[in-house]
Amino acid sequence: MLGCCAVASATVYKWVDANGVVHYSDQPQPGAEKVHVDQPQSYRGADTAAAANSGNSAAESEESSEGSCDLESPAPDEVLMNTSTVSGKLRMNLKLNPGDHIAVTLDGQRYDTNDASGVFTLTDVYRGTHTLSAIVLSADGETRCQTTTITFHVRQPSVASPTTPVHPK
Repeated sequence: MLGCCAVASATVYKWVDANGVVHYSDQPQPGAEKVHVDQPQSYRGADTAAAANSGNSAAESEESSEGSCDLESPAPDEVLMNTSTVSGKLRMNLKLNPGDHIAVTLDGQRYDTNDASGVFTLTDVYRGTHTLSAIVLSADGETRCQTTTITFHVRQPSVASPTTPVHPK
């Protein structure tokens, strides 16, 4: 911490050499001029837990009593290299009932899974940017929990430089 503050308050010198190149240093040089450097900008965010708890509405309280879920993997904007299989994991904060299951939506197409473990694998996911979301469904098809939609990217070798087969488009 102290090193950061010492650098921020140090004197900076600027000079131009014989080739016209501008230099900056904390050491004085012949012909150098002192440069004023502003203090670094800082930001301290609000305590998110306190902010979240202080603003709960009745609807948010109802949802939290049911539980919540979100995609643990893939991460938002994650880049997956040289694969056409995507493994995912759903983090759930709710008690599953018999018959509950998970459905994932990849690029607008829904895929029902046969279990409620929260782990799933998608095959034939080819090069490009994709969207993914998941829902926990009750035995009668009611939505118990739904994630936000995330975007992830798959990068694969091109036809010009293949190391694995490329999906023809």
